[in-house]
Amino acid sequence: MYTFTYYYDRYESYFVKKNGITKFQKIEEKIHSSQSLAKLHDASIKNNEAPTQADFGAVINQIGYFIFAGGETIAMAQLIAIKDWDEKINSVYGLCSESGLLHKAESVLNRWKISVTNL
Repeated sequence: MYTFTYYYDRYESYFVKKNGITKFQKIEEKIHSSQSLAKLHDASIKNNEAPTQADFGAVINQIGYFIFAGGETIAMAQLIAIKDWDEKINSVYGLCSESGLLHKAESVLNRWKISVTNL
C-alpha cells in the first residue's frame, strides 16, 4: 500500500529533477512563511479537524508567487503545505489518518492530472 510519504518523495524527486533544487526551495520558503497556512493551522486546531485538499489549494491561491504558476508547481506547493501541516499539527493532534493523508495527496495529483506511478 502506498503512503503520503511515498507520493510526496516520488513527486519531490521528479519535481527537483525537472525544475531544480532552487525552485523547490523557493516554493518551500513561500509555503513555510505563509500567513495563510498559519491561519489554516490555527483553524484546524480550533475546529479539531483536518483541512481538505481544497483548503490547502485555497492557501496556495492566496500566495502571490503562485498566481501564474503551472499545475506541477502548484501541486508541489500543495504537497509541501500538507506535509507541513502533518508535521506541525497532525503529529500532535492526530486529526487525520495515514489513509486520509494519502487521499489528500492523490486528490492534489489527480487535480493536476499527475500520475505518480509514471514518474
